[in-house]
Amino acid sequence: MQHDRIANSDILRTLSQVLGDFSYLVQKEIELARAELSEMLAAKLQASTWAIVAVVAALLAAIMVVETAVFALVALGFKPVWACLLVTVILAAGAGIAFLQARRLARSGPGARDLLGQVPQDIHTIKERLT
Repeated sequence: MQHDRIANSDILRTLSQVLGDFSYLVQKEIELARAELSEMLAAKLQASTWAIVAVVAALLAAIMVVETAVFALVALGFKPVWACLLVTVILAAGAGIAFLQARRLARSGPGARDLLGQVPQDIHTIKERLT
């Protein structure tokens, strides 16, 4: 009987230590995950900031290109109003073509209903393979 008590107390003490170590390990893993997530978010935020700076610079460059086109047409003899209008029409036509292309591409792929309609068929196929 005395031996059973000692054995049980050693087992309980060992089990208690294992659970304590496991708890400590889980806490440290959570702290590590938080630190990694924080570091990753900081890096993504910095990358996003630089991307915004690049987009603003690209927009300013595009505006300068448009202004250069207007000034070139004025230098060729167009009145400034007509030069601006011509450049605007060309840009609007390009935007319209880009929009039509985007709409065509969006319609050509499978839609959400097509994908959701495929789910019952996939389930049926899986059931057939399992039986």
